[in-house]
This record gives sequence, structure tokens and C-alpha cells, in this order.
Amino acid sequence: MPRFERHQVLLKEITHRVKNSLAIVASMLKLQANEVNDPALTSHLEEAAYRVSASRKERTNASTRVPARTSSISAAMSGTFAKI
Repeated sequence: MPRFERHQVLLKEITHRVKNSLAIVASMLKLQANEVNDPALTSHLEEAAYRVSASRKERTNASTRVPARTSSISAAMSGTFAKI
């Protein structure tokens, strides 16, 4: 397997793991928000879960629209702040 193709496979695996990890974090925040009895804390936890989910969705969008060879943080995150 050529070096570039190997890097592409590894990048896809890392991207997949990051997205899964972000989904787990968002789920844990939502579970915690459902368990607390403080409305202010519930609101903060729900907002944090929303932000983590938005980051996960942006990561999904960025990995499909920006080629790995030319990706950058600014290119990947360009639409994120407009959506939030």
C-alpha cells in the first residue's frame, strides 16, 4: 500500500474514533442533565451537549468536504461558527 493511501486509511480511522468519542461525551452530558435537580445546571449541561454534538457534526462535514491533503483548521471550521 503506498504511503499516502496508508495515511488516508489511518486518518479515516482516527476521524471515526474522534466522532465516536464526541458522541459518547454528548450522551454522557445529556444523561447527567436528566439526573440533576438544578434547572440552571441542567441548562448548562444541555448547552454543553449541544456544543459537543455540533462539533461532531462539523467534524463529519469537514471530513467529507475538505480533502485530507489540503485540510486546515480554518477550512474545516469555517462553517461551524455560522451554524452555532
